[in-house]
Amino acid sequence: MTDDDQRYDELRRRLADEGQASAPHDLAPEVMRRVRSEPRRKERRFLRPALTLVAAAALVLAAVLGISRLGNGSASSSSSGGGEAASQAQAPMTAAPSKDANGIAAQKTIVRHVAVQSLGPIFDQVALPACPPGNRFSASVPAPQLRQVADRLRSAAAGAAAGADTRDVELHRAPKGQARIRITCP
Repeated sequence: MTDDDQRYDELRRRLADEGQASAPHDLAPEVMRRVRSEPRRKERRFLRPALTLVAAAALVLAAVLGISRLGNGSASSSSSGGGEAASQAQAPMTAAPSKDANGIAAQKTIVRHVAVQSLGPIFDQVALPACPPGNRFSASVPAPQLRQVADRLRSAAAGAAAGADTRDVELHRAPKGQARIRITCP
């Protein structure tokens, strides 16, 4: 056994018996040499920046999707004069965001000035509730039929003026599981 090994064993024994002890000044370089020579676990330095970039990309994607969802209820404006004239010829209509029964943002469409006599054929003979002039019907329509019903309402309202025999109709997408059209007069 060498002199350094004897000192090492002595220090190990003193640490076990007495707790922490200070090493002699001439032994410190030898201890550091042994510590440096012991194998170390390799650190994965590339993994942390890669995970940071993935997390940042996910946050940006979520923000872009959230912003795009906010814009679904806004109306677009036409930049050409001909488009404006064509939009005035159509039935007055507005769209506003609302929430369906599941709390998910849904599209609400209001078609203005639809003749009461044309509502029966448009809604496939669904019983219409009594709705006094000035109030509007609220129709919950299953998704497969929604576009067709909205197109029929727009064509029925084209060129119509407000009057006692017209009502505004508010269309909503029906919740999942609802197969029939439901009409109310709130």
